[in-house]
Amino acid sequence: MTQLYQYIASNTVDVINQSDDMLSNAANGLNIFEGCPCPTVLQESRALISSFAIAHATMARDLTEALAQAKALTWEGPAGERFHKDVDGALVYSQAAENGAELTLRFIESAEAQI
Repeated sequence: MTQLYQYIASNTVDVINQSDDMLSNAANGLNIFEGCPCPTVLQESRALISSFAIAHATMARDLTEALAQAKALTWEGPAGERFHKDVDGALVYSQAAENGAELTLRFIESAEAQI
């Protein structure tokens, strides 16, 4: 390894070690001079994104179920109409959030996301 590459690698490790985020923790302890840490960091990134997507989809699904129950409430009059209109709007957002999380999860687990 040339001195320039050793310098770059050393500075990269220093920057990674100064960060407290989960991705930097994935790279800590790797010897960059023996190989690139990128595959490990990429794998950890995928795992982190997958766990967030699963949690987000679960939360959105629970919210959709709660809103569906709220929509079933019988409430007449102007306040009831406004309530049902708000619930309908929130349902659109919760369903979109669930779909988005599921699409993200499918992509992260797809062959296209594998490098």
